[in-house]
Amino acid sequence: MGIELNNIYAEYAKQYTSAKIVTDSLENTEFKIKFDLITLVHVLEHMSNPKNVLNKISKIINTGGFLYIEVPNLKDTYLNLMKNYFQIYHTYYLQIIHFKT
Repeated sequence: MGIELNNIYAEYAKQYTSAKIVTDSLENTEFKIKFDLITLVHVLEHMSNPKNVLNKISKIINTGGFLYIEVPNLKDTYLNLMKNYFQIYHTYYLQIIHFKT
């Protein structure tokens, strides 16, 4: 299952995968199942309210499930080179903190 808000990309995904593609936001989508794995790959920094997204995920992920989040690192040396790009498209800047579980 996937969520893609851009209709062109959603249609492309539907054409080339057997996955169900939802074209509404995560916050507005009702799920009848829970998930073992949820991935947010370069998505969270575009959200208007990342906390709401994470709260919704906590309700739809199975106990013991995995949440994988990948975001641009605020400390990245390329950030200065792409300052305008980051300002235009990213709602939030995030600093990566490494930790062990």
